[in-house]
Amino acid sequence: MVTESSIISAGFRADYPNGAEHPETRQAATQWHNLGTEGILSRSASLARRNFSKWEGDHELWSELAIFTDNAVVRPSLLRKRNDLAWLAFRSLKEELP
Repeated sequence: MVTESSIISAGFRADYPNGAEHPETRQAATQWHNLGTEGILSRSASLARRNFSKWEGDHELWSELAIFTDNAVVRPSLLRKRNDLAWLAFRSLKEELP
């Protein structure tokens, strides 16, 4: 769900996540989970809500990963919990976000 072709083939508009509503994304996630998908990499809706739209270059700067833990071959485990939001700070995107 990061390339235009994968977004369109999943049934969403090419400018996803713009225009996508929670019910339709939940429905797609439920279908992927039921198919046994381990996870989905997608454009960040959180960044889109902040008017970010440069979906190019290194996806690690602007994507989100949803892991379907029940389907994961290697079960994820919680190593620690953070009590702050420091992990959300993207130094390379700070200048581009309003």
